[in-house]
Amino acid sequence: MISLLIPVNSIDETICCISNAFDKAKDIQNVEFILIFDQDDSDNLSRISELPDCNLRIVDCGDIPLYEKVNKAARIAHGTLMYWNEKNRFLTRGFDTLLEIDGMFVGQTATASTFLPMETYQVMGHYSLHNQINDYLISLGNNTGLVHMVNVINTAAIKIDKHFDSEATIVLLQRDVGAIRRKIEETSN
Repeated sequence: MISLLIPVNSIDETICCISNAFDKAKDIQNVEFILIFDQDDSDNLSRISELPDCNLRIVDCGDIPLYEKVNKAARIAHGTLMYWNEKNRFLTRGFDTLLEIDGMFVGQTATASTFLPMETYQVMGHYSLHNQINDYLISLGNNTGLVHMVNVINTAAIKIDKHFDSEATIVLLQRDVGAIRRKIEETSN
């Protein structure tokens, strides 16, 4: 199963995002949509009934940073985790089967969107510790040497945050790198 973690800013964009996934998935039953709403978002929340009938879960968040919202959504997920912007669209048919891979690594698509197998998520205990979620996971993968590339193309726009490599972020990354390396050592002994 693929668990798409989608912060909702516009219910219309979210409907288009889900419809695109319906069109590109090999088996839509293999995709779980976890929609992240702000508590005070009464406009979008009032339109939930307009969403397509699918494997849908709702997370109601307060005024917390984006990475905390995504981590809250990840806690209720069942499959390989992928942070997904509602404006992005999959271009590769069968993306769901290509992304569903077990193991201990950080996954990267051809367009640099990131995903985490549940095994990696469980070792770290979170999806990301920074609002630049894809940057965080790409750095994590590069620092562990455990990047698994998958030829899934989407319309993700890549922006580089010049402040991402702050000392605080490096400390957080080092902790996650250490946890992953310890787990790998445990399983290889």
